[in-house]
Amino acid sequence: MTNHPPVADLAARLERARLAARATEVDALLITPGPDLRYLVGYDAIPLERLTCLVVPADGDVRVVVPGLEKPAALASPIGELGIDVLTWGETDDPYALVASLLPEHARVALDNHM
Repeated sequence: MTNHPPVADLAARLERARLAARATEVDALLITPGPDLRYLVGYDAIPLERLTCLVVPADGDVRVVVPGLEKPAALASPIGELGIDVLTWGETDDPYALVASLLPEHARVALDNHM
């Protein structure tokens, strides 16, 4: 099991990220596997060709989009303790459309540098 900061620290990091998005007039942050995802939610997702994406809106619920087979791993991470909804997609689904459906129309987004 991977060590991670206390859940309260992760929740505070997410709130600071949300506030930074608001301050820069960004509607949402989109975070994929890598250091940023580990820092914000403690999830050490394996970077695959299949999309895993944390959606941190300036306003609204934080969600994570993962391939269906990755849901147990996501829930076993601090994501489960943080109460973040885990949305899954299957082999014939469009995960990018799923992420887009979580954003306001004409959203201004910021991406991590691993996306």
